[in-house]
Amino acid sequence: MEAKSKIFSLLTEKGRLSEFIALTASNLEVEQLSKIKKIVLRTGTRKAEFFQQRLGKFRNHEGEPIPNEVRESVWDEDAHGAAYMMPGMRATLKSAVEIKNSQEEAVDGELHLSGDVETRHGDVLLTKAKPGSSPEDIVFNIAGMLTKEESVFNVRSSMAGLLKDVNRGAVLTESHRFKVDKFTLDEISEYVMSLTPQQLQRAPAGILWPHPLIISRIKEIDGVMRGEEGFEQKTISLFNSLLNIPDNLDVLLRYLDNVNIMKPLNNDGNLYRYLVDSAEKPLIDQNEVIKGNWSEIIPLSNGEVMSLESVSDDDFEPISRLAENNFRNAPNYSYLQGEDNKVELAKFIEANSPTNVKQLCETPQQLCNLVAKINDEVVGYRVVRKRVDEEKQLIIADGRRMHVALGKDGMGLGTILLKRSEQIAKQQGCQIMEIHATGTSHEWFMRQGYTLKSQVANGRGVFKDKPSVFFLMTKDMEKVV
Repeated sequence: MEAKSKIFSLLTEKGRLSEFIALTASNLEVEQLSKIKKIVLRTGTRKAEFFQQRLGKFRNHEGEPIPNEVRESVWDEDAHGAAYMMPGMRATLKSAVEIKNSQEEAVDGELHLSGDVETRHGDVLLTKAKPGSSPEDIVFNIAGMLTKEESVFNVRSSMAGLLKDVNRGAVLTESHRFKVDKFTLDEISEYVMSLTPQQLQRAPAGILWPHPLIISRIKEIDGVMRGEEGFEQKTISLFNSLLNIPDNLDVLLRYLDNVNIMKPLNNDGNLYRYLVDSAEKPLIDQNEVIKGNWSEIIPLSNGEVMSLESVSDDDFEPISRLAENNFRNAPNYSYLQGEDNKVELAKFIEANSPTNVKQLCETPQQLCNLVAKINDEVVGYRVVRKRVDEEKQLIIADGRRMHVALGKDGMGLGTILLKRSEQIAKQQGCQIMEIHATGTSHEWFMRQGYTLKSQVANGRGVFKDKPSVFFLMTKDMEKVV
C-alpha cells in the first residue's frame, strides 16, 4: 500500500480537518453576515463536523461567531434509494420538508442548512452498500468500475438553505468530472481489507475517496491532468465537494443574507414544490409538507450569480420584452428581420405578448416554466409542456419556448436552462424531449445531444394562416444525468 498522502492525513487524522478547510481560497478571511443569526444543520453528525468547520469563518452582525446546532432532517432520503432527482432536490427536501401541523415556529434570522452529495459512474448513482454485504461483494462491485483502463466519475455537491422567518430558500449545486486510472483486482482486495466495516458501509459503492490508494489513481479533474498547473487546487475542490463542503458555500450564504432580495414569493414562484406534487414517485409522505419558496442560484464564470426560479406574475412583461428584442435583433432570427417578413415577425411578437406568455405558463399541461435572473433582471426563460403519445406509448416533454437575452451569450445560460428542463422532465417520468428549433438554433441543439428528425411547418396557435418552418428534434431522457 502506498504511503499516506497529504490530503489523506488532513482529512482523516483527528484535529486536522480545519487545515484542509483552510486550503479553500474563499475560506481564508473571516466574513460578517447581517441577517443570519443562527444556523440549524439538518444532517447527520459526521457531515455536521465538516459543515461546522467550514462555517467557522462566519460572524453575525455583532462580530461574534454564528451559533449552530444539529438536527436530523425529517425527509427520509433512504426511502427513495437510487431514484433519479434533479440536482439540488435531495438537499432541498432535507431542509424544507416538515411534518404537517408542526409546532415549530419561525425564528428571526434562523437559517436551516442541509447538503447532499451524488456521485455517479457513468449514469449510475453510487449508493451505500446494502446491509449484510460482505467484503467480497464490495470487491466485486468495485472491480466492475475500477478494473477498466480508466473510469469516469461525476460528483454533484448540493447545499440548500431556508430562512425560516421569510420562508424563502435557495439551493446551490457544484459539479466535478474526474477520471481514475485502472486498478488490479489484488489492489482492490487489499484496499477493501484495509477499511473497517463502518467505513465500507458509509462509503457509496464502498469507495472511500480520501483513501491514499484511491487518491493516487485520480488522473484528471475537470480536464486538468495530474502534474499540470492547477491540479492540486482542483483536487482540493473535488474533495470539498465529495465531503459536501463545496467551494461556493459562501455564495449561498451571501445570497440568503441579502435582505433586499429575500422577499417571500407566491407558490407560483417555487421551483421545487410542483416537482414534489407531480413526481413519478411522491417524494414526500401524506403527513409531510414542503416549506418555503425556492430558487436555485448558479455562480457564473464572470463572477455574477444567476437565480433560476419558476415564472411568476411579475415576469410576464420582462419575458415578453426579452423575446421581442430577440426577434427584432438576434442573429438567429435574421430571417424575420427583412422587409418581406414583417407579418411573420408581428406574429412571433404577438405569440410572446405578456398575455400569451401568461397563458402558456398556466396551461394544465405545464412541465416547467423557468426564468433566469441576474440582479433581478430577466436574462432567459424556458417553457416545457408534458404530453402523452398514446399510440407510441411515450411520455413526451414538449419544449415550447427558450430565450436568452442579447448580450448574455457565452455565459452558458442557454445550456443551464436546457439542462434543468431536461432533468425536471426525467424526474417526472418523461422519456424523450421534443423541440421545434427555429432559425439556426438546430445546430446548437445538435451539439447538446439532440437528433434532427425533420423540418416541419408549425400551424399551431397564431401561425395557423401562415405556418413557419421549424426543425423537429428529439433527445432520449435516458442520456440525462
